[in-house]
Parts: sequence; C-alpha cells; structure tokens
Amino acid sequence: MNKSTSIPKEFETPDVDKAVDEVKKDPNITVVEKPAEDLGNVSSKDLAAKEKEVDQLQKEQAKKIAQQAAELKAKNEKIAKENAEIAAKNKAEKERYEKEVAEYNKHKNENSYVNEAISKNLVFDQSVVTKDTKISSIKGGKFIKATDFNKVMQGIQKISLQNYGKIWAGKLLATSRIPL
Repeated sequence: MNKSTSIPKEFETPDVDKAVDEVKKDPNITVVEKPAEDLGNVSSKDLAAKEKEVDQLQKEQAKKIAQQAAELKAKNEKIAKENAEIAAKNKAEKERYEKEVAEYNKHKNENSYVNEAISKNLVFDQSVVTKDTKISSIKGGKFIKATDFNKVMQGIQKISLQNYGKIWAGKLLATSRIPL
C-alpha cells in the first residue's frame, strides 16, 4: 500500500526579515506584512528545488522592500525639507508683519503720520528708465476706504434697481393692455 503523507514546511526568510526590521526603525514608515503564502505541495525529490526558488524569491523581496523604503524615505525627507522652508518663511513673514504693526501703532496718533496708502503714478521723461531718468510729473490719486466704496456702490445699485423696476413695470402695463 502506497500512502502519501504531507508535512508542512515553513521556509526561513532571513533577508526579508532583516529588510523589514531595518524599515521598521524609521518611525515615518509603516510596514504592512502580508500573511505567509502557501506554495502548495511538493514531492520530497522536488523539495530542494523549491527551497532554492523560495530563497531566490525572498532575496528579491528583500531587495524590493529596501528599494521602496529608500524611495519613501527620500520623499519624506523632501517633504520635511519643504515644510521646514515654509515654516521659516511663515515665521519671517509673521515677524515682518508684527514689526510693521508695532511701527504703525507707535506712530498712528502723530499728526504727520500717513496711516493709509496713497496712490501715485510716476511719469518718466524717457521710454527707458535708467538711474539717470528724471521724473517729469507725479499724478496722484488716493485710495478710498472700503466703507466709502460700499456706500457709493449701494447708491448705484439702488438707482439701477429703481430704473429696472420702472422698465419692468412699463412692460407689465404694456402687456396687460393687449385686447383679448
């Protein structure tokens, strides 16, 4: 009687284990391990070939894990560098703004202090501006405050709506006179 027996065999994967342990050292990388794969049944005479195949496969996986970890680490370093640059720019901009606000608050009640922007259009006496170019005239305008602008715009809108209402009412009257 010929009886077939199967014995489960777990293969060692030292290269993969080492690569995974190395990647786990980086706190910015999360390792997701897949469950062990069942490679099926193999006869005892083919076992040596299967062990060689598994060894080659685990070495390729270890190389792939190390490569992916290196790429991810490089991306994370690039992101960290960009974040540091942005934080530095934001800090510098905040300091500049706070300095300007402090300067404004220090002088805002002085008589000669200009506390709002004034527009000036400079007209030069040449088409090409160089350090020797003279200004031939200054045309000035003044920015208006948002509240003043809003008052003007409300008046314009009111006039427009009144005219529109008269036109619309005229059309309604004209259409209501149509004999049936």
